[in-house]
Parts: sequence; C-alpha cells; structure tokens
Amino acid sequence: VGDYITPQLVGGPDGLMIANAIGNLFGRSNNWPLGSALSVSSMIIVTAIALLYLWATRRGAEKVA
Repeated sequence: VGDYITPQLVGGPDGLMIANAIGNLFGRSNNWPLGSALSVSSMIIVTAIALLYLWATRRGAEKVA
C-alpha cells in the first residue's frame, strides 16, 4: 500500500501529478530541499494565477458598471 494517501487519491499511484512527485521526494527519495522547493514554487504559481484572475475579473466588472 502507498505511503501517501492524498496524492494517490487525487492522481492515482501512477499519475504524473506534482503531489505524487513531492510526496516521493519527501518520503522515498529523502530529498527534502527539492521537495520543499517544489512545494513553495507550486504555491507561488497557484497564488499568482489566483491574483491574476481576481485582477482580471475586477477590471471586467469596472467596465460593465
């Protein structure tokens, strides 16, 4: 059975998802620095996309009003 439940539920044990890669880096590979770097960089990317979306929708709402 797998070591990490959440990544396997989300992407499956053979899925090529970032959560599986990060889970393997922290667990089996014991490469904490690279796992941390991937975790932080993915959080930054998701935050940037969310902020860009919010900026675009506010700008679009101002044009309508």
